[in-house]
Amino acid sequence: MVRSVLFALALFPIVSHAQDYMNKALEAQGYYNKGEYQNAINGYKAAYNEKPDNYQVSYNLGNAYYKAAQYDTASMYFSIAKDISNENKAKHYYNLGNALFQSQKYEASRDAYIECLKLDPKDNDARHNLFMVQEMLRNKQMQQQHQQQLKQEQQQNQEEKKEKEEKEQEKDKQNSEEQKDQQEQSQQQQNQENNDQGNGEKDQDQSGDSEQQQKQQNQQDKQGQKGQGQEDQQKDKPRQDSGNANDQNAPQNQQGDQSSVAEPKQINPDQISKEDAEMIYKAIEAEEQETMEKLKNQRVMQSGSTGQKAEKQW
Repeated sequence: MVRSVLFALALFPIVSHAQDYMNKALEAQGYYNKGEYQNAINGYKAAYNEKPDNYQVSYNLGNAYYKAAQYDTASMYFSIAKDISNENKAKHYYNLGNALFQSQKYEASRDAYIECLKLDPKDNDARHNLFMVQEMLRNKQMQQQHQQQLKQEQQQNQEEKKEKEEKEQEKDKQNSEEQKDQQEQSQQQQNQENNDQGNGEKDQDQSGDSEQQQKQQNQQDKQGQKGQGQEDQQKDKPRQDSGNANDQNAPQNQQGDQSSVAEPKQINPDQISKEDAEMIYKAIEAEEQETMEKLKNQRVMQSGSTGQKAEKQW
């Protein structure tokens, strides 16, 4: 069972030959006994003002303040009493220890109980109170250490939380920068693809224009070849003139036919494709084959018209 602190107070009897001083002190003692502590304080203070060097009045005034729960003032008058008294100092220290304890000045209260026990080692109440004060000091110290530990843990948790938040912010910032870089790369890639597509369409348009020009050129060449072929057909027909004039002119006409063969129109190779060049080459070969056939037929026809023998004129 935990024992509480014992607060035993005692009044010193007032002994004096001064009638006024004694009457005031006795009157204050009567108020004290009846529990009228404020009236007792007033009476003891009046007596103290007349006899400030009387330790009995200072001691009893300290008891009155103690009962009135004015512990700091009580401690002051107990200290005055022990300083001016050469007797009963153990009681002064004991009451001083009680007043300091009530003011929660535990270290000073402990020291007062120790001084009391030095003067009176048999004072069991002082020993008991000293034990209780020491237990309270140990508990207070443990509580302070616990609070300090909690404070350190809270501070550490706050620091860890702050560090974690900073790391998360740094990570979010890094992710944001990476995302931004990816978006920029994607945009650059998209722009490059758009540029490539635009260049491809432009090249396709240019190629289409070149093919169209080539087709037009081929068409013109074919029309020119067709016209030349008609002209050659007109030249290949036999003339209706009689006499040796035809015979004399036949080789010349033949030579004229040969020289009148149309030559293919020159085309810039840089403006045509490989396929178009092959088509033109085949057209030229066909045209030359056709011309050779025509010349061959013409020679056959000329040979037939001049190969008959004329009748002799007898």
